[in-house]
Amino acid sequence: MRNVMKKIVLTMAALALLKDLANGAIRRKRLFRERDDLLANDDNWLISRFRFPRQVLLELCAELRPALEHNTARSQGLSVPTQVLTTLGFLATGAFQRELADRSGVCQSTLSRAMPAVWDGIIRMSSRYIKFPYNAVEQADIKVQFAARAGFSNVIGAIDCTHIAIKAPSQNEFVYVNRKHFHSINVQIICDAQMQLINIMARWPGSTHDSFVMTNSMVGNRLEAGAVRDGWLLGGRGYPLRTWLMTPLADPNTNQERRYNDLHSHTRAVVERAIGLLKRRWRCLDRSGGVLLYRPEKVCHIVMACGVLHNVAHRHGIPLPEQHIPPLEEPDAGPVNFTHPGKPYGRMTARVRTRPVGRSAAGVETPGPVETPGPLETLETPGPVETLETPGPVETVETPGPVETVETPGPVETVEMVEGPELVEGPVPAPVLSSIEK
Repeated sequence: MRNVMKKIVLTMAALALLKDLANGAIRRKRLFRERDDLLANDDNWLISRFRFPRQVLLELCAELRPALEHNTARSQGLSVPTQVLTTLGFLATGAFQRELADRSGVCQSTLSRAMPAVWDGIIRMSSRYIKFPYNAVEQADIKVQFAARAGFSNVIGAIDCTHIAIKAPSQNEFVYVNRKHFHSINVQIICDAQMQLINIMARWPGSTHDSFVMTNSMVGNRLEAGAVRDGWLLGGRGYPLRTWLMTPLADPNTNQERRYNDLHSHTRAVVERAIGLLKRRWRCLDRSGGVLLYRPEKVCHIVMACGVLHNVAHRHGIPLPEQHIPPLEEPDAGPVNFTHPGKPYGRMTARVRTRPVGRSAAGVETPGPVETPGPLETLETPGPVETLETPGPVETVETPGPVETVETPGPVETVEMVEGPELVEGPVPAPVLSSIEK
């Protein structure tokens, strides 16, 4: 009997304890991770992981403090340095959030909520770090620096576009597929002779052509309206010739024309180097590190924030951790609008480029016959044409007439079929973001 009563008392005590726990009368002691002071490390360690030395990181934290510091009753809220350094660690390395959270002593969900606020705070700094030179005073030094490179006068900037790889979106997936057949955001970059960004725009999907991006940008509209009377931008072959935009000659015949193309290419290479430097400093933008696993809207904010931080590092003269020159960005092959299989999107245009002997040009599927200025002449080959073996059957595209594919022992004359963005048929791609350009 005594044992029975003892069991009843213990059971009642256990039920009372469970009831108190359920009602919150007894709170379980919370265990917090120990957070290291990342700013206590030396400058070399900080630059290798966050791309900035300690003094610049403190200035950046002070500038972002009003946007990141919130009144909270919690004793273990995220400090501003923890938010800023963890976000910079993601931008600099492209690592997974869980790894960065473990290093900073926070959980992954907390870090995921904190990073967008840091991106938006950095973007609000863009008016001080990214500015296009519209007046003569701002253009003077830039013109002198460009003239010193190859002799071009009155050049105020070089323009090019680059693609930032993203995961396949849940909606309108084919719109984000670019000419290289991967999902991306098409980002327009304009820089000066010192590889400092003077304009960056990230708001269009990857299938949008570079000239369309430029035509629908704030800088393009202002230059077309005559905002700059005495200045040029240097663009590649994918851009149309404008009174404010110099492009290379498609078919140079004289020595003067060939020299112009050489000097134009040498001067415009600065924007390709700037894009390479941007991607090497902020590895999350580099496709070699994978793709950004975020919605396109968030990717656009990440790109804009990296552009502002690129100029911050440039103004402070902060070198890359690697002691080598970043590689050039791959040049644009010309105006090509990708059509997703089974989902027509606009009209496909192509620029057939000269290739050396022994390399075959990849065929491009079109939704219909392509009109050319005149019939193409077939070339006789000195011997049988070798065909490439494929791992499986190759689908053929029916054409209105027989087209002979031949290989020539020498260079083939290029045939250009270029259409501007205003001639594209079909739906016009909608921007990812309505207005985010600096």
